[in-house]
Amino acid sequence: FYRELARGNHPTEQNMYPLQRWTTQPTFYIDTNAAATLDKAISPEAIEMAESVIDKMLPILTGDLYSSPVVQLRSFSDYDFSQIPEYSIVISFDDHLLNKGALGVTFTEPNFQTLPTGSLSKAWIFVLHAESLYRSSSISQIEILAHELGHGFGFRHTSLLPSVMMKVGAYGGTYS
Repeated sequence: FYRELARGNHPTEQNMYPLQRWTTQPTFYIDTNAAATLDKAISPEAIEMAESVIDKMLPILTGDLYSSPVVQLRSFSDYDFSQIPEYSIVISFDDHLLNKGALGVTFTEPNFQTLPTGSLSKAWIFVLHAESLYRSSSISQIEILAHELGHGFGFRHTSLLPSVMMKVGAYGGTYS
């Protein structure tokens, strides 16, 4: 039960560390720096999509503890974790992820792979921007962002459906 529902079953998550969660509602930042996108611009549609996914996922991922997200637009000049304000989640668009075989990736503070030193205080989520890059997969940009937000809130992968935290893309429901 603990491995499958609470901790996750990703191959690199073999150590049974205590769960980490947010104890303060984070502020969400949508990074408007487009340097890592193919067309060098963040589309209004991508911003609207991110805001919508945040709005829908926040109550789900927090069990309705938090339900009214604060979302701001801000440009982060480079990928430096120290730039992120405390109690914040940043969403950046990086089309170079595809070169590494990824559609999205999330980093948290404290890191998932370390022994917890307290509650989560920062997360930086990277997803592909160019819609054309998603066409070769069966996963949409919305699903990837919802999945990565799950990681940003401390959830690991699961093999139980329905869950947006499926690790292989066979999602049983984007907002589950």
